[in-house]
Amino acid sequence: MSSTTDFSPARRRASLTPVISGTIAICTRNREPTLRQCLASIDGQLAEAGQVEVMVVDNGSTDGTPELLLEWSRAGDARRVVTEPEAGLSRARNAALAASRADVVLFLDDDALAPPTWARAHLAVYEDLAVGMVGGPVGLVWPAGRPPWLSDDLVQWYSILDQGDEAGPFPGSHGPYGTNMSVRREAALDAGGFDPRLGRVGTRLLSGEEPDLTRRLAAAGWAVRYAPEAAVVQQVLPERLGRRWLLRRGWAQGTSNARLDVLSDHAGRRERWRRAVAEARESARALGRRKDGDHDALAATVLAVVHAGAAAELARSAVGPRPASPGPEP
Repeated sequence: MSSTTDFSPARRRASLTPVISGTIAICTRNREPTLRQCLASIDGQLAEAGQVEVMVVDNGSTDGTPELLLEWSRAGDARRVVTEPEAGLSRARNAALAASRADVVLFLDDDALAPPTWARAHLAVYEDLAVGMVGGPVGLVWPAGRPPWLSDDLVQWYSILDQGDEAGPFPGSHGPYGTNMSVRREAALDAGGFDPRLGRVGTRLLSGEEPDLTRRLAAAGWAVRYAPEAAVVQQVLPERLGRRWLLRRGWAQGTSNARLDVLSDHAGRRERWRRAVAEARESARALGRRKDGDHDALAATVLAVVHAGAAAELARSAVGPRPASPGPEP
């Protein structure tokens, strides 16, 4: 009697390949319209049954988000809602790490859109057990149109990311952007998760929690990989299209850079003062480039504000208490 069992080498290899489970985590606060679009985009994530769940962390929304999430959670399986009432993106992401029981947590911003194969592309990289973090490209769309004054030199402030078409180690020290990033859950927890002293809090535009975690994972021996197939699209919301937003973004980036710098190497007060003076000089140089016809005047101004924000934060830390060890606050 013939047998229908497949004993081919390909079948045997497939049976030995571990199934990597994932939680798609979307952290949100008062973004009901864009969150609705984001959730619609991930309805088509294709994976084996039971491999992927979607979790939304509501970070204290007061708009129509709770009602949307109640409706959404009842519309299908593998949909979870977690509440983190204390404002802060790092706190919301840590809540997702704590609530997930999957091997990998995939982070997607609530104003981003993912293609159907996005989760699969991330999870495939974790078949290599040395991988602790993965990131992919981020494209931009402009629902309200791109302002004519917004030059290519300014686009970088909207989280665009393209490291080419080759998979491999993530180029540079910054690591993946949070709008398209995944982590091996146990590795991230062991490293301390996201530092609440960094990252967005309400309308404050701080950042730095992603490169901070990247650095700690790499120091622990985990590989950080770039997956070109795991691309998403970031929507540039209308409220971010003003010059004032760019200046606020630049100041917050400078503050974040300085805070991350101090948390990383525990520089003494004298060294922090030295760095503050150096940043102030760089700010003055950037302002001087506004009259250079080869530079975009607004881009030079934003860069000057970045260095000014760093100088202010370094000076503030030099007269304050010595920074605590990196990692989440107790």
